[in-house]
Amino acid sequence: MQFLKCLVLSTGLISRAISLESSRCPNISPGPASSYQLAEILPISPLTDPIAIETIRNTLSLYAFAIDGRNWQAFSRVFAPDARANYSAPLPVLYGLQNITDAIAAQINQFSGTHHRYGTQYIAICSPTSAISITYLEASHFFLPHTSPVIEDDSQTLFATGRYEDTWKKANGLWKIVNRNLVFIVSYEGKNSHGEEGGTNTLNRDRLFWILRRSLGLVFQIFLRLVDLEVLETKILGLPEIWVEYALENHTKE
Repeated sequence: MQFLKCLVLSTGLISRAISLESSRCPNISPGPASSYQLAEILPISPLTDPIAIETIRNTLSLYAFAIDGRNWQAFSRVFAPDARANYSAPLPVLYGLQNITDAIAAQINQFSGTHHRYGTQYIAICSPTSAISITYLEASHFFLPHTSPVIEDDSQTLFATGRYEDTWKKANGLWKIVNRNLVFIVSYEGKNSHGEEGGTNTLNRDRLFWILRRSLGLVFQIFLRLVDLEVLETKILGLPEIWVEYALENHTKE
């Protein structure tokens, strides 16, 4: 009986300690935060809940499996019904599980395949029912189906790097995301629209450049298919003569 009393007392002290730690747990919603801010505000606590941490880590893995496997129904295992998600432009801020699912599915289905992988990760259990996590992300988006294990160049693959900033709630025994920000990584996280350091959530400018380059390449390919190549070749080969005639004519006029 004495042992049980000690156990109950210890459990109460741990719960109280976790509750106190919760008050020091930063609010990253709606966010996002900058890398500079994260390095300062995230707590380092000896009090951990390994079961909750591993559950959150596994749930994040389910998200990657769901996207790469096109299993959109599995999003309900990751996001709360009333979740908010900011995946950055061109997507607007999304509210609700169904809107998040539909928007991500429409974006991902443009590609033949994807491969999402995680890197640096931070998970903090703020209270028995709340947590935050920061997860570094790299993702490959393939335009062409895989035919061999050869590494493709960037004309066939869109690469994205960034991080997920997630706020979690535990309900009915399940940990789910209630707020998510996807922050694309650029060379420098500049000031946001309010002039504050960090907090930017802009699309990687390299991606826009890649889309433009890809579009121009496709237009050029279509152009080559439509024109008579022999006629085009004749005109191209005749360009030096045209320039010579033009130069001589202008020289004579002078």
